Amino acid sequence: MITISPNLISEIVSGIVSLDDIMVDFNPPFFQKDRTSPENKGRIKGARSLQEQLSALVILDDYCHQKLQIEKDLDPLSISKYRQQLTFFCNWLGERDPSTELATLFLAELRQQGYSRASIRSYYAAIRPFLKWRGIEFKLKLKKIKRLPHYHTKDEFDRLIQAIAQRQDTWAAKNKERDILIVKTLAYTGLRRSELLALNCQDIKKGFLFVYSGKGERDRVIPLIESLNAQLAEYISKNHLAPADRLFSIGPNRLARMVREAAARAGLNDITPHELRHFFATMLVERGAELRKVQELLGHEDISSTAIYLDVVPGHLRKTVELLEDE
Repeated sequence: MITISPNLISEIVSGIVSLDDIMVDFNPPFFQKDRTSPENKGRIKGARSLQEQLSALVILDDYCHQKLQIEKDLDPLSISKYRQQLTFFCNWLGERDPSTELATLFLAELRQQGYSRASIRSYYAAIRPFLKWRGIEFKLKLKKIKRLPHYHTKDEFDRLIQAIAQRQDTWAAKNKERDILIVKTLAYTGLRRSELLALNCQDIKKGFLFVYSGKGERDRVIPLIESLNAQLAEYISKNHLAPADRLFSIGPNRLARMVREAAARAGLNDITPHELRHFFATMLVERGAELRKVQELLGHEDISSTAIYLDVVPGHLRKTVELLEDE
């Protein structure tokens, strides 16, 4: 096995240094096949024995259950994604015990294989807490990727609502009112999808929406605009929902499909439940809301995550460029 310093591998992951620039015989153990003998044909180098694989799976299952499900209370989709990525990493380790150097090398190999920086950051986000749980500190400085959220106007939002309202099939007759209210709740509260799906009726009190154990275990309170508050109260009463009942009885996949299909009918091809959270933030920033208050409403830990909306609606830049206008 080759040895590369963690600093050098970090540069590889960030794209500062190419693996081609390193004068070593680099032969990745997981991505390369060993075809030197008939019995090993197609076998992954470093592959674990059945007993070792089972042991690794038990450790991984314990981590997903104890840490991700019980302690962090992540939604099932997030847990499934982390499990898939960590299983890939554990299989790559083969017979080797995890370490900071091996984890860094794994990310470097992903980079060499053409994985995007976003994918590598996603794997890093899964691997780092897993190693910490096993008593291994793992920290890399990866280059941040700046991607602006899509900008959607109030007119586009109204078209989305209209597309749901105009649906005439059997499903719409039963769920049209609920689906419209779901879209409005996402757009006027900035909730994440998992937060919306976790809402109970009792989480709405006196014109406020209480979000418990949001991302990063952060609770927050979101004021409701009067029209939405009234519609939610009417919906709860009309459907005879008890305080402990889920506000919206819908699964994550069905929710995503509902929004996607409505957006397609409205001629909008880039609206998802999370894009409605961006709509909430951009509308507030565009109308002059203080960034700190938007951060609090969104539940962002770092204000730099909120500041990106200044680039989506860069009014401050327009005023700067207007200085070039002839008087």
